[in-house]
Amino acid sequence: MLFILVSITVFASDQRMFVALIDFTRSKDSELICSYLSNRITETEKYRLITRDDRDIMSLINESKLSYSTVSSEASQRLKLKNVTVIMPVKITNSSYSTSSSKSVINGKTVYTYTVKYKIEGSFQILSVNNGEILASKAIDLEGSDSYSNTYGSFQESYEEARKLAIQRAAASMEGTLNKLVVIRATIIEKISEDTYLVSGGSWSGLTVGSKVTFLRSYMGSEMKQGYAEVASIGAETCIIKVWDKPQFDIVPGSTLVVELPNQHLSGEGVSKYNMYGGLILNNMAFQGGLSFDSIASYNGGVLFGTGLNVAFFQQKASYEFSGSLGFYMPFNKNGTSGVGVKGGVFLGASSHLQDKNNYLTYGGGPYVSAFIDFPIGTGFFNGIFLEAGYKLPIMGISPAGLFINFGVQTVSSPF
Repeated sequence: MLFILVSITVFASDQRMFVALIDFTRSKDSELICSYLSNRITETEKYRLITRDDRDIMSLINESKLSYSTVSSEASQRLKLKNVTVIMPVKITNSSYSTSSSKSVINGKTVYTYTVKYKIEGSFQILSVNNGEILASKAIDLEGSDSYSNTYGSFQESYEEARKLAIQRAAASMEGTLNKLVVIRATIIEKISEDTYLVSGGSWSGLTVGSKVTFLRSYMGSEMKQGYAEVASIGAETCIIKVWDKPQFDIVPGSTLVVELPNQHLSGEGVSKYNMYGGLILNNMAFQGGLSFDSIASYNGGVLFGTGLNVAFFQQKASYEFSGSLGFYMPFNKNGTSGVGVKGGVFLGASSHLQDKNNYLTYGGGPYVSAFIDFPIGTGFFNGIFLEAGYKLPIMGISPAGLFINFGVQTVSSPF
Protein backbone atom coordinates (compact mmCIF):
# COMPACT_ATOMS: atom_id res chain seq x y z
CA MET A 1 0.00 0.00 0.00
CA LEU A 2 2.83 2.39 0.87
CA PHE A 3 4.52 1.57 -2.47
CA ILE A 4 1.28 2.32 -4.35
CA LEU A 5 0.82 5.65 -2.55
CA VAL A 6 4.41 6.65 -3.25
CA SER A 7 4.04 5.63 -6.91
CA ILE A 8 0.89 7.72 -7.30
CA THR A 9 2.61 10.70 -5.70
CA VAL A 10 5.64 10.38 -7.96
CA PHE A 11 3.98 9.66 -11.29
CA ALA A 12 0.83 11.81 -10.97
CA SER A 13 1.53 15.14 -12.64
CA ASP A 14 -0.04 18.38 -13.67
CA GLN A 15 -1.82 17.65 -16.98
CA ARG A 16 -2.62 21.25 -17.87
CA MET A 17 -1.40 22.37 -21.26
CA PHE A 18 1.92 24.23 -21.35
CA VAL A 19 1.60 27.37 -23.51
CA ALA A 20 4.60 29.35 -24.72
CA LEU A 21 3.61 32.93 -25.55
CA ILE A 22 6.13 34.57 -27.88
CA ASP A 23 6.18 38.26 -28.80
CA PHE A 24 7.64 38.57 -32.32
CA THR A 25 7.26 42.36 -32.37
CA ARG A 26 8.62 43.54 -29.02
CA SER A 27 6.64 46.76 -29.27
CA LYS A 28 4.94 48.45 -26.33
CA ASP A 29 1.50 47.33 -27.56
CA SER A 30 2.51 43.72 -28.18
CA GLU A 31 4.16 43.56 -24.74
CA LEU A 32 0.97 44.84 -23.10
CA ILE A 33 -1.19 42.38 -25.06
CA CYS A 34 1.00 39.51 -23.85
CA SER A 35 0.90 40.91 -20.33
CA TYR A 36 -2.93 41.10 -20.28
CA LEU A 37 -3.19 37.58 -21.71
CA SER A 38 -0.67 36.26 -19.18
CA ASN A 39 -2.63 37.80 -16.30
CA ARG A 40 -5.89 36.34 -17.58
CA ILE A 41 -4.42 32.85 -18.00
CA THR A 42 -2.91 33.08 -14.53
CA GLU A 43 -6.33 34.01 -13.09
CA THR A 44 -8.25 31.18 -14.78
CA GLU A 45 -5.47 28.62 -14.13
CA LYS A 46 -6.65 26.59 -17.13
CA TYR A 47 -3.17 26.50 -18.68
CA ARG A 48 0.42 26.71 -17.51
CA LEU A 49 2.03 29.68 -19.17
CA ILE A 50 5.66 29.96 -20.18
CA THR A 51 6.87 33.55 -20.35
CA ARG A 52 10.23 35.31 -20.52
CA ASP A 53 10.67 34.58 -16.82
CA ASP A 54 11.08 30.87 -17.70
CA ARG A 55 14.59 31.59 -18.93
CA ASP A 56 15.65 28.01 -19.67
CA ILE A 57 12.69 27.31 -21.94
CA MET A 58 12.78 30.75 -23.58
CA SER A 59 16.50 30.38 -24.29
CA LEU A 60 15.72 26.98 -25.82
CA ILE A 61 13.07 28.62 -28.01
CA ASN A 62 15.52 31.32 -29.08
CA GLU A 63 18.23 28.77 -29.83
CA SER A 64 15.78 26.79 -31.98
CA LYS A 65 15.23 29.90 -34.11
CA LEU A 66 11.48 29.40 -34.34
CA SER A 67 9.73 31.23 -37.15
CA TYR A 68 6.35 32.89 -36.84
CA SER A 69 4.48 30.03 -38.54
CA THR A 70 6.58 26.85 -38.26
CA VAL A 71 8.12 24.61 -35.62
CA SER A 72 11.15 22.65 -36.82
CA SER A 73 11.53 18.98 -35.92
CA GLU A 74 14.57 19.82 -33.78
CA ALA A 75 12.64 22.49 -31.86
CA SER A 76 9.70 20.15 -31.51
CA GLN A 77 11.79 17.40 -29.91
CA ARG A 78 13.53 19.77 -27.51
CA LEU A 79 10.32 21.55 -26.47
CA LYS A 80 8.47 18.27 -25.90
CA LEU A 81 11.14 17.33 -23.38
CA LYS A 82 10.10 20.46 -21.47
CA ASN A 83 6.41 19.46 -21.79
CA VAL A 84 5.60 22.50 -23.96
CA THR A 85 2.36 21.76 -25.81
CA VAL A 86 1.60 24.78 -27.99
CA ILE A 87 3.32 27.98 -29.03
CA MET A 88 1.43 31.22 -29.50
CA PRO A 89 3.41 33.74 -31.56
CA VAL A 90 1.90 37.24 -31.76
CA LYS A 91 2.89 39.95 -34.22
CA ILE A 92 1.58 43.54 -34.20
CA THR A 93 2.07 45.24 -37.55
CA ASN A 94 0.43 48.61 -36.93
CA SER A 95 -0.93 50.76 -34.11
CA SER A 96 -2.61 54.08 -34.81
CA TYR A 97 -5.12 56.54 -33.45
CA SER A 98 -7.61 58.98 -34.92
CA THR A 99 -9.79 61.75 -33.53
CA SER A 100 -13.19 63.22 -34.39
CA SER A 101 -15.28 65.98 -32.85
CA SER A 102 -18.86 67.15 -32.52
CA LYS A 103 -20.54 70.27 -31.20
CA SER A 104 -23.65 70.72 -29.05
CA VAL A 105 -25.28 73.50 -27.04
CA ILE A 106 -26.10 72.71 -23.40
CA ASN A 107 -27.76 75.39 -21.23
CA GLY A 108 -26.71 78.02 -23.70
CA LYS A 109 -23.08 76.94 -23.70
CA THR A 110 -21.30 75.39 -26.65
CA VAL A 111 -19.75 72.04 -25.75
CA TYR A 112 -17.21 70.36 -28.01
CA THR A 113 -16.88 66.58 -27.67
CA TYR A 114 -13.79 64.82 -29.00
CA THR A 115 -13.57 61.07 -29.61
CA VAL A 116 -10.26 59.24 -29.71
CA LYS A 117 -10.07 55.86 -31.46
CA TYR A 118 -7.07 53.58 -31.08
CA LYS A 119 -6.61 50.75 -33.58
CA ILE A 120 -4.33 47.70 -33.37
CA GLU A 121 -3.58 45.50 -36.39
CA GLY A 122 -1.61 42.30 -36.55
CA SER A 123 -2.07 38.55 -36.17
CA PHE A 124 -1.40 35.57 -33.96
CA GLN A 125 -1.14 31.82 -34.42
CA ILE A 126 -1.40 28.73 -32.27
CA LEU A 127 1.18 26.08 -33.25
CA SER A 128 1.31 22.47 -32.09
CA VAL A 129 4.71 21.48 -30.73
CA ASN A 130 3.90 17.81 -31.33
CA ASN A 131 3.62 17.99 -35.13
CA GLY A 132 4.24 21.62 -36.07
CA GLU A 133 0.63 21.98 -37.27
CA ILE A 134 -1.00 25.42 -37.27
CA LEU A 135 -4.01 24.86 -35.00
CA ALA A 136 -5.37 28.38 -35.44
CA SER A 137 -4.42 31.53 -37.28
CA LYS A 138 -6.29 34.77 -36.76
CA ALA A 139 -5.91 38.43 -37.68
CA ILE A 140 -6.01 41.17 -35.06
CA ASP A 141 -7.98 44.20 -36.26
CA LEU A 142 -9.50 45.77 -33.17
CA GLU A 143 -10.04 49.22 -31.77
CA GLY A 144 -11.07 51.00 -28.59
CA SER A 145 -12.54 54.47 -28.21
CA ASP A 146 -13.09 57.07 -25.51
CA SER A 147 -14.37 60.66 -25.44
CA TYR A 148 -13.58 63.90 -23.66
CA SER A 149 -14.89 67.46 -23.97
CA ASN A 150 -13.73 71.03 -23.51
CA THR A 151 -15.32 70.90 -20.03
CA TYR A 152 -14.33 67.41 -18.87
CA GLY A 153 -11.41 65.07 -19.38
CA SER A 154 -8.38 65.42 -21.61
CA PHE A 155 -6.90 64.03 -24.80
CA GLN A 156 -4.25 62.07 -22.92
CA GLU A 157 -6.80 60.37 -20.63
CA SER A 158 -9.03 59.35 -23.56
CA TYR A 159 -6.02 58.24 -25.60
CA GLU A 160 -4.82 55.94 -22.81
CA GLU A 161 -8.32 54.54 -22.20
CA ALA A 162 -8.91 53.87 -25.92
CA ARG A 163 -5.50 52.18 -26.20
CA LYS A 164 -6.19 50.08 -23.11
CA LEU A 165 -9.53 48.87 -24.51
CA ALA A 166 -7.99 47.93 -27.86
CA ILE A 167 -5.19 45.99 -26.15
CA GLN A 168 -7.61 44.16 -23.85
CA ARG A 169 -9.80 43.17 -26.80
CA ALA A 170 -6.78 41.80 -28.66
CA ALA A 171 -5.79 39.70 -25.62
CA ALA A 172 -9.39 38.49 -25.21
CA SER A 173 -9.45 37.42 -28.87
CA MET A 174 -6.32 35.33 -28.35
CA GLU A 175 -7.65 33.73 -25.17
CA GLY A 176 -11.00 32.98 -26.79
CA THR A 177 -9.36 31.19 -29.71
CA LEU A 178 -7.21 29.13 -27.35
CA ASN A 179 -10.19 28.19 -25.16
CA LYS A 180 -12.11 26.87 -28.16
CA LEU A 181 -9.23 24.55 -29.05
CA VAL A 182 -8.77 23.11 -25.57
CA VAL A 183 -11.92 21.63 -24.04
CA ILE A 184 -11.46 19.64 -20.83
CA ARG A 185 -13.21 16.27 -20.44
CA ALA A 186 -13.50 14.22 -17.25
CA THR A 187 -15.37 11.13 -16.07
CA ILE A 188 -17.99 10.86 -13.34
CA ILE A 189 -16.44 8.61 -10.66
CA GLU A 190 -19.28 8.29 -8.18
CA LYS A 191 -22.49 9.87 -6.94
CA ILE A 192 -22.14 11.65 -3.59
CA SER A 193 -25.67 12.99 -3.17
CA GLU A 194 -28.67 13.84 -5.30
CA ASP A 195 -26.97 16.85 -6.87
CA THR A 196 -23.22 16.32 -6.24
CA TYR A 197 -20.77 13.98 -7.99
CA LEU A 198 -17.08 13.13 -7.75
CA VAL A 199 -15.28 13.71 -11.07
CA SER A 200 -11.89 12.47 -12.27
CA GLY A 201 -10.61 15.89 -13.39
CA GLY A 202 -8.97 18.31 -10.96
CA SER A 203 -6.69 21.33 -10.97
CA TRP A 204 -4.05 19.33 -12.84
CA SER A 205 -6.56 18.93 -15.67
CA GLY A 206 -7.13 22.69 -15.85
CA LEU A 207 -10.42 22.84 -13.93
CA THR A 208 -10.93 25.41 -11.18
CA VAL A 209 -13.61 26.11 -8.59
CA GLY A 210 -16.47 27.70 -10.53
CA SER A 211 -15.63 25.98 -13.83
CA LYS A 212 -18.83 25.22 -15.74
CA VAL A 213 -19.41 21.82 -17.33
CA THR A 214 -22.13 20.04 -19.24
CA PHE A 215 -22.87 16.30 -19.29
CA LEU A 216 -21.97 14.17 -22.30
CA ARG A 217 -23.38 10.83 -23.37
CA SER A 218 -22.06 8.85 -26.33
CA TYR A 219 -24.41 6.51 -28.16
CA MET A 220 -23.71 4.65 -31.42
CA GLY A 221 -21.16 7.18 -32.57
CA SER A 222 -23.21 10.24 -31.63
CA GLU A 223 -22.68 12.62 -28.72
CA MET A 224 -25.43 14.30 -26.71
CA LYS A 225 -24.70 17.22 -24.37
CA GLN A 226 -27.29 18.25 -21.78
CA GLY A 227 -27.53 19.84 -18.37
CA TYR A 228 -25.25 22.14 -16.45
CA ALA A 229 -23.03 21.81 -13.37
CA GLU A 230 -20.35 23.79 -11.62
CA VAL A 231 -17.13 22.75 -9.85
CA ALA A 232 -17.81 23.26 -6.13
CA SER A 233 -14.50 22.04 -4.65
CA ILE A 234 -11.31 20.76 -6.20
CA GLY A 235 -8.18 18.71 -5.62
CA ALA A 236 -5.19 17.99 -7.82
CA GLU A 237 -6.75 15.02 -9.65
CA THR A 238 -10.44 15.07 -8.68
CA CYS A 239 -13.19 17.56 -8.05
CA ILE A 240 -16.77 17.68 -6.79
CA ILE A 241 -19.41 19.18 -9.06
CA LYS A 242 -22.80 20.54 -8.06
CA VAL A 243 -25.60 19.94 -10.58
CA TRP A 244 -27.88 22.89 -11.33
CA ASP A 245 -29.69 21.50 -14.35
CA LYS A 246 -29.90 17.69 -14.70
CA PRO A 247 -29.64 16.09 -18.15
CA GLN A 248 -32.57 14.07 -19.46
CA PHE A 249 -30.37 10.95 -19.64
CA ASP A 250 -29.14 9.10 -16.53
CA ILE A 251 -25.81 10.09 -15.00
CA VAL A 252 -23.91 6.79 -14.79
CA PRO A 253 -20.60 6.74 -12.85
CA GLY A 254 -17.81 5.32 -14.95
CA SER A 255 -19.41 6.08 -18.32
CA THR A 256 -20.96 9.56 -18.21
CA LEU A 257 -18.50 12.36 -19.01
CA VAL A 258 -18.51 16.02 -18.13
CA VAL A 259 -17.21 18.50 -20.69
CA GLU A 260 -16.01 21.99 -19.94
CA LEU A 261 -18.11 24.74 -21.48
CA PRO A 262 -15.31 26.35 -23.51
CA ASN A 263 -16.54 29.94 -23.65
CA GLN A 264 -16.95 30.29 -19.92
CA HIS A 265 -13.80 32.39 -19.67
CA LEU A 266 -14.77 34.71 -22.54
CA SER A 267 -17.68 36.74 -21.34
CA GLY A 268 -19.46 37.96 -18.26
CA GLU A 269 -21.98 35.77 -16.58
CA GLY A 270 -25.04 37.71 -17.67
CA VAL A 271 -27.81 36.40 -19.90
CA SER A 272 -29.44 38.22 -22.83
CA LYS A 273 -32.88 37.41 -24.21
CA TYR A 274 -34.11 38.68 -27.58
CA ASN A 275 -37.91 38.43 -27.75
CA MET A 276 -40.44 38.56 -30.59
CA TYR A 277 -44.10 38.48 -29.55
CA GLY A 278 -47.74 39.08 -30.33
CA GLY A 279 -50.50 39.82 -27.87
CA LEU A 280 -53.85 41.27 -26.91
CA ILE A 281 -54.91 44.24 -24.74
CA LEU A 282 -58.03 42.88 -23.08
CA ASN A 283 -59.82 46.14 -22.17
CA ASN A 284 -59.95 47.27 -25.80
CA MET A 285 -59.49 43.90 -27.52
CA ALA A 286 -56.58 45.53 -29.33
CA PHE A 287 -53.86 43.52 -31.02
CA GLN A 288 -50.21 44.31 -30.42
CA GLY A 289 -46.84 42.91 -31.29
CA GLY A 290 -43.20 43.82 -31.16
CA LEU A 291 -39.59 43.15 -30.33
CA SER A 292 -37.88 43.46 -26.97
CA PHE A 293 -34.51 42.84 -25.35
CA ASP A 294 -33.86 41.83 -21.73
CA SER A 295 -30.44 41.75 -20.10
CA ILE A 296 -30.11 39.78 -16.86
CA ALA A 297 -27.20 40.58 -14.57
CA SER A 298 -26.20 36.99 -13.79
CA TYR A 299 -26.95 33.42 -14.86
CA ASN A 300 -28.05 32.96 -11.24
CA GLY A 301 -30.75 35.59 -11.78
CA GLY A 302 -30.96 39.12 -10.47
CA VAL A 303 -31.60 42.60 -11.81
CA LEU A 304 -33.09 42.84 -15.31
CA PHE A 305 -32.83 45.76 -17.72
CA GLY A 306 -35.02 45.84 -20.79
CA THR A 307 -35.96 47.81 -23.89
CA GLY A 308 -38.66 47.22 -26.48
CA LEU A 309 -40.51 48.37 -29.60
CA ASN A 310 -44.27 47.77 -29.71
CA VAL A 311 -47.08 48.42 -32.20
CA ALA A 312 -50.78 48.21 -31.20
CA PHE A 313 -53.93 48.50 -33.34
CA PHE A 314 -57.17 49.80 -31.78
CA GLN A 315 -60.25 51.80 -32.78
CA GLN A 316 -58.94 52.57 -36.27
CA LYS A 317 -55.69 53.79 -34.74
CA ALA A 318 -52.16 52.50 -34.46
CA SER A 319 -49.72 53.25 -31.66
CA TYR A 320 -45.95 53.05 -31.95
CA GLU A 321 -44.09 52.78 -28.68
CA PHE A 322 -40.55 52.56 -27.35
CA SER A 323 -40.19 51.27 -23.78
CA GLY A 324 -37.58 50.94 -21.09
CA SER A 325 -37.90 48.69 -18.05
CA LEU A 326 -36.25 47.58 -14.83
CA GLY A 327 -37.09 44.36 -13.01
CA PHE A 328 -35.96 41.14 -11.36
CA TYR A 329 -35.49 37.66 -12.82
CA MET A 330 -35.25 34.31 -11.04
CA PRO A 331 -34.18 31.25 -13.09
CA PHE A 332 -35.56 27.78 -12.41
CA ASN A 333 -32.39 25.86 -13.23
CA LYS A 334 -29.64 28.34 -12.38
CA ASN A 335 -28.54 28.86 -15.95
CA GLY A 336 -30.81 31.69 -17.03
CA THR A 337 -32.64 29.83 -19.82
CA SER A 338 -35.93 29.39 -17.97
CA GLY A 339 -37.54 31.18 -15.07
CA VAL A 340 -39.94 33.87 -13.88
CA GLY A 341 -39.62 37.60 -13.55
CA VAL A 342 -41.34 40.92 -13.00
CA LYS A 343 -40.57 44.27 -14.54
CA GLY A 344 -41.92 47.77 -14.64
CA GLY A 345 -41.08 50.78 -16.71
CA VAL A 346 -42.25 53.55 -18.97
CA PHE A 347 -43.05 53.81 -22.65
CA LEU A 348 -42.99 56.75 -25.05
CA GLY A 349 -44.60 56.89 -28.44
CA ALA A 350 -47.20 58.21 -30.80
CA SER A 351 -50.53 57.12 -32.26
CA SER A 352 -51.99 57.74 -35.71
CA HIS A 353 -55.52 57.55 -37.16
CA LEU A 354 -55.39 54.86 -39.82
CA GLN A 355 -58.49 55.90 -41.83
CA ASP A 356 -58.47 59.65 -41.30
CA LYS A 357 -57.69 61.62 -44.45
CA ASN A 358 -56.29 64.34 -42.24
CA ASN A 359 -54.05 61.87 -40.47
CA TYR A 360 -52.19 63.27 -37.51
CA LEU A 361 -49.97 61.99 -34.73
CA THR A 362 -50.61 62.22 -30.99
CA TYR A 363 -47.58 61.95 -28.73
CA GLY A 364 -47.37 60.70 -25.16
CA GLY A 365 -46.29 57.94 -22.84
CA GLY A 366 -46.98 56.22 -19.57
CA PRO A 367 -46.00 53.52 -17.06
CA TYR A 368 -46.52 49.77 -17.22
CA VAL A 369 -45.83 46.69 -15.09
CA SER A 370 -45.79 43.00 -16.01
CA ALA A 371 -44.89 39.48 -14.89
CA PHE A 372 -43.59 36.76 -17.21
CA ILE A 373 -42.50 33.13 -17.38
CA ASP A 374 -40.21 31.57 -19.99
CA PHE A 375 -38.61 28.21 -20.70
CA PRO A 376 -36.48 26.59 -23.43
CA ILE A 377 -37.88 24.65 -26.39
CA GLY A 378 -34.65 23.20 -27.80
CA THR A 379 -31.95 24.33 -30.19
CA GLY A 380 -32.09 26.65 -33.19
CA PHE A 381 -32.36 30.41 -33.63
CA PHE A 382 -35.45 30.65 -31.42
CA ASN A 383 -34.64 28.42 -28.45
CA GLY A 384 -37.23 29.58 -25.93
CA ILE A 385 -40.84 30.72 -25.51
CA PHE A 386 -42.40 33.07 -23.00
CA LEU A 387 -45.77 34.27 -21.68
CA GLU A 388 -46.21 37.76 -20.24
CA ALA A 389 -49.15 39.51 -18.56
CA GLY A 390 -49.37 43.03 -17.19
CA TYR A 391 -51.04 46.42 -17.07
CA LYS A 392 -50.28 49.59 -19.00
CA LEU A 393 -51.54 53.10 -18.27
CA PRO A 394 -50.97 55.47 -21.21
CA ILE A 395 -51.11 59.24 -20.83
CA MET A 396 -52.81 61.40 -23.49
CA GLY A 397 -54.45 58.33 -24.99
CA ILE A 398 -51.69 57.36 -27.38
CA SER A 399 -52.45 53.65 -27.00
CA PRO A 400 -55.08 51.35 -25.48
CA ALA A 401 -54.99 51.04 -21.70
CA GLY A 402 -55.50 48.13 -19.35
CA LEU A 403 -54.61 44.48 -18.97
CA PHE A 404 -52.48 42.86 -21.67
CA ILE A 405 -51.12 39.42 -22.42
CA ASN A 406 -48.24 38.58 -24.78
CA PHE A 407 -46.94 35.29 -26.13
CA GLY A 408 -43.70 34.95 -28.04
CA VAL A 409 -40.45 33.26 -28.89
CA GLN A 410 -36.96 34.24 -27.77
CA THR A 411 -33.32 33.77 -28.54
CA VAL A 412 -31.21 33.26 -25.44
CA SER A 413 -27.56 34.29 -25.37
CA SER A 414 -25.61 33.24 -22.27
CA PRO A 415 -22.03 32.33 -21.28
CA PHE A 416 -22.90 28.68 -21.85
